[in-house]
Amino acid sequence: MVLTAALVAVLVLGGASALAISAHRSGVEGSAGAGATNASSSPGDSSAAVTGPGVAAAVSPAKSGSDGSEPSSPSPSSGTSVAGPGATTSNSSTGPAPSADPQAGGSSPDPTSAPAGPSNNLTVQMSPSSRAHPRAQDVQLLLQGFFDAINQHNYVSWTQSVTGAMESRQTSEAWLQAYATTVDSSIWMESMRDDPLQVTLRFTSQQDVDLAPKDLQAACIDWTLTYQLAAENGRLVVGSTVPGSVVMAKCAG
Repeated sequence: MVLTAALVAVLVLGGASALAISAHRSGVEGSAGAGATNASSSPGDSSAAVTGPGVAAAVSPAKSGSDGSEPSSPSPSSGTSVAGPGATTSNSSTGPAPSADPQAGGSSPDPTSAPAGPSNNLTVQMSPSSRAHPRAQDVQLLLQGFFDAINQHNYVSWTQSVTGAMESRQTSEAWLQAYATTVDSSIWMESMRDDPLQVTLRFTSQQDVDLAPKDLQAACIDWTLTYQLAAENGRLVVGSTVPGSVVMAKCAG
């Protein structure tokens, strides 16, 4: 989801669209993360098979270098974190203006289908199946903080939403550089699973091409990735992305 630019969310990641993908981009948030699948041959096709190891989270999502979690520019992201279909790379490098309004972009705060492409909606939304999970609200709150930190370029806030291992992989300077232009949006909790607790995210990240993942130099990227979640010091945090879970594609348009 720099986890939107692309706000993957960087656990790989989370990477959106979160480090330097930054966590889902620079490494998910060096590039979009090692082992992330480049689906540019079929833009927007999030079903492309992933090969190679997973990316460490944005967050995010997200650029290990997603939207999952060490930035390269994953959101994941989750991250983070970190965005409408048909957006062109030429006009997406600046990204949408961050907005805390769940209604931004005309989207419902609780849609039944996943948003697609860049938008002004920076709110983490849940699918019906994700909402049914007993820890859905906790995870949504965690991811919102993760992607907010990426979109607001706030390293200190980001460290409060990730594992100690994730934090130790990124200095403040490297993280801020990786996510300097990242905006993760259209963040969607696709599904959740237990043992261990994981969340699969879809989000769109927008960033300067020079700060995009090495594997996909684009100003607008659609991410799909899975973050591992963990409990540390009595709180839920985002960890690395699940190996093989990171898929990225240049935004359609």
